[in-house]
Amino acid sequence: MEITYWGVRGSIPVPSTQEFSTKKYGGNTICLEVRSSDGELIIIDGGTGLRSLGRDMLQQGFGGLQQCKATMFFSHGHWDHIQGFPFFIPNFHKTNTFEIYGFKNTNRSLENHLRLQQMTPNFPVALEEMGAKFHFHELRNWHSIDTGGIKVTPFPLNHPGGCFGFVLDEGNSKFVFATDTEHYSDKIDENILKAAHKANVLVYDAMYTPEEYEGINEPSHKGWGHSTFVAAIDTAIAAEVDELVLFHHDPDKNDYRLDLLYKRALNYLNRMKNEKKRAKKLRVKMAVEGLNQII
Repeated sequence: MEITYWGVRGSIPVPSTQEFSTKKYGGNTICLEVRSSDGELIIIDGGTGLRSLGRDMLQQGFGGLQQCKATMFFSHGHWDHIQGFPFFIPNFHKTNTFEIYGFKNTNRSLENHLRLQQMTPNFPVALEEMGAKFHFHELRNWHSIDTGGIKVTPFPLNHPGGCFGFVLDEGNSKFVFATDTEHYSDKIDENILKAAHKANVLVYDAMYTPEEYEGINEPSHKGWGHSTFVAAIDTAIAAEVDELVLFHHDPDKNDYRLDLLYKRALNYLNRMKNEKKRAKKLRVKMAVEGLNQII
């Protein structure tokens, strides 16, 4: 299984400027590409990173005159997870087919959510005018989907309005995507513990420092649906994960501030390694746009 990170920023895309550099970690919102060992393509979320992925797919021969297929999984419908969909060039190729999995509730389905995003006056091209074939499917917690080479299992996360995390299994490889989610003050989230148990890689929401989350010297971010690097590491240790990827970077943090967050995370990890046996094998890295992992 091969994973490529096309968008790692939360909330809103952040272009790099001379005064506020995001070149190191990237400014695009959430999008991951997953390839099975036989080349099957899975896309997780459709933030602005989806646009860059689409351009790369065209360069690799996806679309054009040949019949091409991919599977897309959407964690939820907040802007930073869907805003790249109208700009995903493979959507405009009539030979392409996309199996799209997402939420469905009493208020709105993922299909309606994407359709409304492209209605006048929001966007000049309606969903049904894009060209590609879209087949929409409803996700249900803990009900697995076999995409052909990879088994994908959605599970619930603690986020306003609801959100899915995803477990991707292929042979002995296990990849877990857990963003957006807010930790609990008195326990580790049991759903994430179950999903991420002994995973090769856990991608976890680490948007805030503990001080930012608690509201020390600034407004509190409790109830906003996001977590901290401390909660991320504690969760990964409890789940006996091999590698933790800190994800969903705050748009108010430039490269320098994310470097500081990562340094603090490594200091906390080293402290935990001296206190907890389970922590000794854990590796922690920051999500970076362009990061490629093979597990």
